[in-house]
Amino acid sequence: MDNLKNLKILDLSARLPGPMATQLLTQLGAKVTKLEWEDARDAFSEENPVLGGVFKVWYENFNKNKELRIENFETFDFDEFKNFDIIIYSPSRRILAKLPKDITKIEIRGGREQKYMHDLNALLLSKTFKFNLDQAPPYLPFAGMMYAQQIALKTIAHHYNAANKEPLKLYLSETSKEVFDLLWNDSLIANKDPIFLHNGKFPCYNIYTTKDDEIIALAAVEERFWSEFCKLFNFSFSLEDRFDSSNKVKDQIQSKIKTLTINEIKEILGDKDICLNFLPS
Repeated sequence: MDNLKNLKILDLSARLPGPMATQLLTQLGAKVTKLEWEDARDAFSEENPVLGGVFKVWYENFNKNKELRIENFETFDFDEFKNFDIIIYSPSRRILAKLPKDITKIEIRGGREQKYMHDLNALLLSKTFKFNLDQAPPYLPFAGMMYAQQIALKTIAHHYNAANKEPLKLYLSETSKEVFDLLWNDSLIANKDPIFLHNGKFPCYNIYTTKDDEIIALAAVEERFWSEFCKLFNFSFSLEDRFDSSNKVKDQIQSKIKTLTINEIKEILGDKDICLNFLPS
């Protein structure tokens, strides 16, 4: 796609949300330059043995379609900033003083009231994640991923619709609430069982293990998929049974799946698509 092929963006951000946002914008055709300073490299650019190399992989993925420049802050010609249509930055005193007035500017922060905020903070404050001390928090940075997409979306909207060039200030805390409240607001939290369709309440949308301890994901919510699933695996369940929440149906399915190897299940499925997938090996 080249919808944004004439748009030149300067990425002065670091870590996850800003660089991921500008990576999304490159996919729409924007030309992105990521600028880092010799004395303040993006923290994700360095190998960190404690963190297992995850951030370095993210850094490479977020920046592979950009022009990467590493410059000396003291000798850099800041007039170059005027060559860009949009500048995305995390605020710092020395950068704020160098930003041109007549260019679209997007300022990204953690929180409005809480200055420093990470993904885990946002998930907690937006009530999106039900914390269980017996389980690890989610591996993927869901709040940061959502924030990156909102940054990309609002960057384009602000650039083409802004009546003035005042910086658009975006906050992880507020953006998380803005998006996640559409899915999990106070009324749902107060009135609904926290276990529902997408996290294992029903047998038609669940995770099962095979005889050889492989994992399969069944998402046969639609009637035709559930009917075909029952037919292929010789179950006599009704359509209503796919939403049984007593665990009776789920347990019967698990018992049957546990007698079959992953290859036997593949043979039963053949070329049928019933929203059943295997964990890649």
